[in-house]
Amino acid sequence: MDPDRRRSLIIALFYVAALAYSTWVIAPWVGSELSPRTSFVSELYAEGQPFARLFRLSDAFAGATLLAAMWLWRAPATPAWWRVGRWSIAGFGLSTMLDAIFPMSCTPTNDPVCEKRDAAFAVPLSHNIHNITSTLAGLFLLIASVALAMALAHHDRQVPETWVTWTLAILLLATSVWTMWEIVAFEYFALPGPDALGLAQRTQVFLAVLWLLYVPHHLKSIGK
Repeated sequence: MDPDRRRSLIIALFYVAALAYSTWVIAPWVGSELSPRTSFVSELYAEGQPFARLFRLSDAFAGATLLAAMWLWRAPATPAWWRVGRWSIAGFGLSTMLDAIFPMSCTPTNDPVCEKRDAAFAVPLSHNIHNITSTLAGLFLLIASVALAMALAHHDRQVPETWVTWTLAILLLATSVWTMWEIVAFEYFALPGPDALGLAQRTQVFLAVLWLLYVPHHLKSIGK
Protein backbone atom coordinates (compact mmCIF):
# COMPACT_ATOMS: atom_id res chain seq x y z
CA MET A 1 0.00 0.00 0.00
CA ASP A 2 1.18 3.51 -0.81
CA PRO A 3 2.73 5.09 2.35
CA ASP A 4 0.57 8.22 2.18
CA ARG A 5 -2.58 6.16 1.70
CA ARG A 6 -1.58 3.89 4.57
CA ARG A 7 -1.04 6.87 6.90
CA SER A 8 -4.41 8.32 5.90
CA LEU A 9 -6.09 5.01 6.70
CA ILE A 10 -4.33 4.80 10.08
CA ILE A 11 -5.45 8.34 10.92
CA ALA A 12 -9.04 7.47 9.98
CA LEU A 13 -8.93 4.35 12.17
CA PHE A 14 -7.68 6.39 15.13
CA TYR A 15 -10.53 8.86 14.69
CA VAL A 16 -13.11 6.08 14.46
CA ALA A 17 -11.66 4.43 17.58
CA ALA A 18 -11.81 7.72 19.48
CA LEU A 19 -15.46 8.19 18.48
CA ALA A 20 -16.40 4.63 19.49
CA TYR A 21 -14.56 5.04 22.79
CA SER A 22 -16.69 8.12 23.54
CA THR A 23 -20.15 6.51 23.55
CA TRP A 24 -20.30 6.67 27.35
CA VAL A 25 -21.28 10.33 27.05
CA ILE A 26 -24.77 9.34 25.83
CA ALA A 27 -25.49 7.23 28.93
CA PRO A 28 -27.76 9.80 30.66
CA TRP A 29 -29.96 9.94 27.54
CA VAL A 30 -30.42 6.16 27.13
CA GLY A 31 -31.82 5.38 30.55
CA SER A 32 -28.72 4.84 32.68
CA GLU A 33 -29.30 5.58 36.36
CA LEU A 34 -25.62 5.30 37.29
CA SER A 35 -24.11 8.46 38.70
CA PRO A 36 -21.47 10.01 36.40
CA ARG A 37 -19.78 11.34 39.55
CA THR A 38 -19.39 8.05 41.40
CA SER A 39 -19.65 5.12 38.95
CA PHE A 40 -17.12 3.30 36.79
CA VAL A 41 -17.53 3.95 33.07
CA SER A 42 -17.49 0.20 32.43
CA GLU A 43 -20.46 -0.27 34.76
CA LEU A 44 -22.52 1.07 31.86
CA TYR A 45 -22.19 -2.33 30.17
CA ALA A 46 -22.46 -4.48 33.27
CA GLU A 47 -25.08 -7.22 33.30
CA GLY A 48 -28.60 -5.82 33.46
CA GLN A 49 -27.76 -2.24 32.52
CA PRO A 50 -29.79 -0.48 29.81
CA PHE A 51 -28.14 -0.57 26.39
CA ALA A 52 -25.28 -2.63 27.85
CA ARG A 53 -24.74 -4.34 24.50
CA LEU A 54 -24.35 -0.99 22.76
CA PHE A 55 -21.60 0.10 25.16
CA ARG A 56 -19.88 -3.29 24.96
CA LEU A 57 -19.95 -3.26 21.17
CA SER A 58 -18.61 0.29 21.01
CA ASP A 59 -15.67 -0.51 23.29
CA ALA A 60 -14.96 -3.77 21.45
CA PHE A 61 -15.10 -1.91 18.13
CA ALA A 62 -12.77 0.81 19.44
CA GLY A 63 -10.25 -1.80 20.56
CA ALA A 64 -10.46 -3.75 17.28
CA THR A 65 -10.03 -0.54 15.27
CA LEU A 66 -6.87 0.34 17.19
CA LEU A 67 -5.51 -3.16 16.60
CA ALA A 68 -6.16 -2.73 12.89
CA ALA A 69 -4.39 0.63 12.93
CA MET A 70 -1.39 -0.89 14.68
CA TRP A 71 -1.28 -3.75 12.19
CA LEU A 72 -0.95 -1.14 9.44
CA TRP A 73 1.62 0.80 11.49
CA ARG A 74 4.40 -1.75 11.16
CA ALA A 75 7.40 -0.01 9.62
CA PRO A 76 10.47 -1.92 10.90
CA ALA A 77 12.77 1.10 10.52
CA THR A 78 10.93 3.22 13.07
CA PRO A 79 12.86 4.31 16.20
CA ALA A 80 12.59 2.37 19.46
CA TRP A 81 10.23 4.79 21.20
CA TRP A 82 7.82 4.67 18.27
CA ARG A 83 7.84 0.86 18.46
CA VAL A 84 7.15 0.98 22.20
CA GLY A 85 4.26 3.32 21.53
CA ARG A 86 2.88 1.12 18.76
CA TRP A 87 2.92 -2.05 20.86
CA SER A 88 1.46 -0.20 23.84
CA ILE A 89 -1.42 1.14 21.74
CA ALA A 90 -2.00 -2.42 20.52
CA GLY A 91 -2.03 -3.56 24.15
CA PHE A 92 -4.52 -0.83 24.98
CA GLY A 93 -6.73 -1.88 22.09
CA LEU A 94 -6.64 -5.55 23.05
CA SER A 95 -7.34 -4.78 26.72
CA THR A 96 -10.27 -2.58 25.71
CA MET A 97 -11.69 -5.40 23.60
CA LEU A 98 -11.34 -7.83 26.50
CA ASP A 99 -13.07 -5.31 28.78
CA ALA A 100 -16.12 -5.60 26.55
CA ILE A 101 -15.90 -9.37 26.13
CA PHE A 102 -15.68 -9.88 29.90
CA PRO A 103 -18.07 -7.31 31.40
CA MET A 104 -18.82 -6.71 35.07
CA SER A 105 -21.54 -8.96 36.49
CA CYS A 106 -22.95 -6.16 38.66
CA THR A 107 -22.40 -2.51 39.57
CA PRO A 108 -20.26 -2.19 42.73
CA THR A 109 -20.57 1.58 43.07
CA ASN A 110 -24.35 1.57 43.57
CA ASP A 111 -25.02 -1.98 44.82
CA PRO A 112 -23.73 -2.69 48.37
CA VAL A 113 -23.94 -6.47 47.89
CA CYS A 114 -21.96 -6.25 44.64
CA GLU A 115 -19.44 -3.93 46.29
CA LYS A 116 -18.72 -6.46 49.05
CA ARG A 117 -18.47 -9.35 46.59
CA ASP A 118 -16.21 -7.34 44.31
CA ALA A 119 -13.87 -6.40 47.16
CA ALA A 120 -13.70 -10.06 48.24
CA PHE A 121 -13.18 -11.28 44.63
CA ALA A 122 -16.38 -13.32 45.11
CA VAL A 123 -17.73 -12.41 41.68
CA PRO A 124 -17.88 -14.42 38.44
CA LEU A 125 -14.63 -15.01 36.57
CA SER A 126 -15.58 -12.58 33.81
CA HIS A 127 -15.95 -9.81 36.39
CA ASN A 128 -12.48 -10.47 37.84
CA ILE A 129 -10.99 -10.65 34.35
CA HIS A 130 -12.60 -7.31 33.58
CA ASN A 131 -10.93 -5.73 36.61
CA ILE A 132 -7.55 -6.96 35.34
CA THR A 133 -8.04 -5.90 31.72
CA SER A 134 -9.25 -2.45 32.79
CA THR A 135 -6.06 -1.97 34.79
CA LEU A 136 -3.95 -3.16 31.87
CA ALA A 137 -5.74 -0.80 29.47
CA GLY A 138 -4.87 2.17 31.66
CA LEU A 139 -1.27 1.02 32.02
CA PHE A 140 -0.78 0.49 28.28
CA LEU A 141 -2.26 3.92 27.57
CA LEU A 142 0.15 5.60 29.98
CA ILE A 143 3.14 3.80 28.46
CA ALA A 144 2.02 4.75 24.96
CA SER A 145 1.57 8.42 25.87
CA VAL A 146 5.03 8.63 27.42
CA ALA A 147 6.59 6.72 24.50
CA LEU A 148 5.11 9.19 21.99
CA ALA A 149 6.39 12.15 23.99
CA MET A 150 9.86 10.57 24.20
CA ALA A 151 9.86 9.81 20.48
CA LEU A 152 9.11 13.42 19.61
CA ALA A 153 11.69 14.73 22.08
CA HIS A 154 14.41 12.41 20.75
CA HIS A 155 13.81 13.45 17.17
CA ASP A 156 13.92 17.20 17.76
CA ARG A 157 10.35 17.80 16.81
CA GLN A 158 8.89 21.29 17.08
CA VAL A 159 8.58 22.53 20.64
CA PRO A 160 4.76 22.96 20.60
CA GLU A 161 4.27 19.32 19.53
CA THR A 162 6.54 18.02 22.28
CA TRP A 163 4.88 20.27 24.86
CA VAL A 164 1.39 19.04 23.95
CA THR A 165 2.34 15.37 24.05
CA TRP A 166 4.05 15.72 27.43
CA THR A 167 1.10 17.70 28.77
CA LEU A 168 -1.32 14.96 27.72
CA ALA A 169 0.95 12.27 29.17
CA ILE A 170 1.23 14.09 32.51
CA LEU A 171 -2.52 14.73 32.65
CA LEU A 172 -3.22 11.07 31.91
CA LEU A 173 -0.85 10.07 34.70
CA ALA A 174 -2.46 12.55 37.11
CA THR A 175 -6.00 11.34 36.37
CA SER A 176 -4.86 7.72 36.66
CA VAL A 177 -3.45 8.42 40.11
CA TRP A 178 -6.64 10.27 41.01
CA THR A 179 -8.77 7.33 39.87
CA MET A 180 -6.68 4.80 41.79
CA TRP A 181 -6.85 6.99 44.90
CA GLU A 182 -10.63 7.11 44.64
CA ILE A 183 -10.80 3.32 44.31
CA VAL A 184 -8.42 2.52 47.16
CA ALA A 185 -9.33 5.29 49.60
CA PHE A 186 -13.06 5.57 49.19
CA GLU A 187 -14.18 2.23 47.78
CA TYR A 188 -12.01 -0.17 49.78
CA PHE A 189 -11.25 1.81 52.94
CA ALA A 190 -14.36 4.03 53.03
CA LEU A 191 -12.34 7.12 53.93
CA PRO A 192 -14.19 10.44 54.05
CA GLY A 193 -13.97 12.42 50.87
CA PRO A 194 -15.82 13.74 47.82
CA ASP A 195 -16.40 10.24 46.35
CA ALA A 196 -15.65 11.34 42.81
CA LEU A 197 -14.53 8.05 41.27
CA GLY A 198 -16.75 8.51 38.24
CA LEU A 199 -15.56 12.06 37.67
CA ALA A 200 -11.93 10.97 37.93
CA GLN A 201 -12.30 8.09 35.50
CA ARG A 202 -14.41 10.04 33.04
CA THR A 203 -11.77 12.77 33.01
CA GLN A 204 -9.16 10.10 32.33
CA VAL A 205 -11.21 8.59 29.49
CA PHE A 206 -11.86 12.04 28.01
CA LEU A 207 -8.11 12.71 27.96
CA ALA A 208 -7.57 9.30 26.36
CA VAL A 209 -9.95 10.30 23.56
CA LEU A 210 -8.08 13.59 23.05
CA TRP A 211 -4.82 11.65 22.94
CA LEU A 212 -6.19 9.23 20.33
CA LEU A 213 -7.24 12.21 18.21
CA TYR A 214 -3.81 13.84 18.58
CA VAL A 215 -1.57 10.81 17.95
CA PRO A 216 -2.26 10.44 14.19
CA HIS A 217 -0.82 13.87 13.43
CA HIS A 218 2.66 12.49 14.14
CA LEU A 219 2.48 9.46 11.87
CA LYS A 220 4.42 11.27 9.14
CA SER A 221 7.56 10.02 10.92
CA ILE A 222 6.65 6.42 10.07
CA GLY A 223 8.81 4.82 7.48
CA LYS A 224 11.40 7.59 7.38
